[in-house]
Amino acid sequence: MTDEPLTLDDLIPLKANKIVKPRPTTATSIPSMLALFQNEWDSLMLETYSLKEQLENIRQELSEALYQHDAACRVIARLMKERDEARSALEHFKATNKVSGQTPAPRSGGDSMEVEVGLTEEMKNRIKAKAQELSKERKSRKIPEELATADGLAKYTMISTNNTHKAKEPGITCIDVHPGDPNKVLTGGIDKQVILFNRGTGKIAASMNDHSEEVTDVMFHPSQDIFFSTSKDKTAKVWRDSDNDISVAHTVQVHNDDVVGCSLHATGDFWITASTDHHWAFHDLATSSTLAQIDAGSACHSIHFHPDGLLVGTGQSTGQLKIWDIKVLKNVANFDTPGGQVNALEFSENGYYLASAAENVIQIWDLRKQKSLHQIDLPEGNVVSAVHFDYSGSYLAVACDDVRVYLAKTMNHLATYSKHTKPVTDVAWGPAASFLGSTSMDRSMKFWGVKGKKK
Repeated sequence: MTDEPLTLDDLIPLKANKIVKPRPTTATSIPSMLALFQNEWDSLMLETYSLKEQLENIRQELSEALYQHDAACRVIARLMKERDEARSALEHFKATNKVSGQTPAPRSGGDSMEVEVGLTEEMKNRIKAKAQELSKERKSRKIPEELATADGLAKYTMISTNNTHKAKEPGITCIDVHPGDPNKVLTGGIDKQVILFNRGTGKIAASMNDHSEEVTDVMFHPSQDIFFSTSKDKTAKVWRDSDNDISVAHTVQVHNDDVVGCSLHATGDFWITASTDHHWAFHDLATSSTLAQIDAGSACHSIHFHPDGLLVGTGQSTGQLKIWDIKVLKNVANFDTPGGQVNALEFSENGYYLASAAENVIQIWDLRKQKSLHQIDLPEGNVVSAVHFDYSGSYLAVACDDVRVYLAKTMNHLATYSKHTKPVTDVAWGPAASFLGSTSMDRSMKFWGVKGKKK
């Protein structure tokens, strides 16, 4: 106003409170605040009503879904009853109208429900890839340094004997030693039991009683906590071991007669069973389904996968050894044995040789030349029930009236273990042939090796 310049001394500092947002006009009086509260209350009540309405709708939908589920269960139960009745009628029809010499038709059942036809391309590719991988590994594989020597095997003695099955129905029919844990031993017996035995403690770890007839074969899975068993009750079972809680994971019921043996594919994804109903079957472990059931032309008494997984060998009641191509599920080669029915067969780990036993005749076959390399005739009446190569393919163990061990390449006799009092039914090698297990009709399971040396 005076046109004089302004200096800092002329400024007066001001102190003021923070700006406070003024109240809305609707909350400046008691009536307006009551109206505000009323609006908020109405909004809350409306939202609550909407939630209750949605809850009621959901309850109605759930009730309808439960009703539909119950109805579906009743329909499934009725269909399963009709299916079982139809199967029973079919079995009765087969029994009363059996034609002499006619091969029984494959039967579907159990958890598998139906038998699929053949393998998918993805399965075939998986099998081929595994075969190529194993073939490359096998060429560079060397015999382990810790493998027992021929002289050492000749000095083996009985290091333990165990009576693990019931005395009322004596006889242990089969044995298998776990590839990764040699203290785990599996046996099956005439008493219908499958026994899991701990070789380290000398005690039974578990007893399984789900079979209704004699157990014919047992087998460990090398990389999963499962094992397999077959029986004369026409079934094969997959057992799952969950921290010593063992239960049946799957039952195969596609055979019409005794299931005599099983074998696991190199991938660990597939397994096979053989039966005296003239068929062998191919199963998918992951889906618990039977992919194919193949007519072998006569009763099968033994079966084994080739180590590469591309071939399967079956031993027939006619004395034939049949070789099957897995990719096409067709018979590609036959060997005629001089004995009777082929009770046992096994491929060597190198994939070149096949050992078989027909009655009292043991033979080694060269798969490349398709001819017999060696033949051993045991005394008349000394029936061979099992032949097993050790993992290196160096030795062959034979179960007959006693336990015999041969040098695989030449079939020179190395040792005979004869502590069993009745015929020996099966044998199984420990790792690097460090011990040998055997079972017998005398109800005993014996282990042979060097005393005081446990592996």
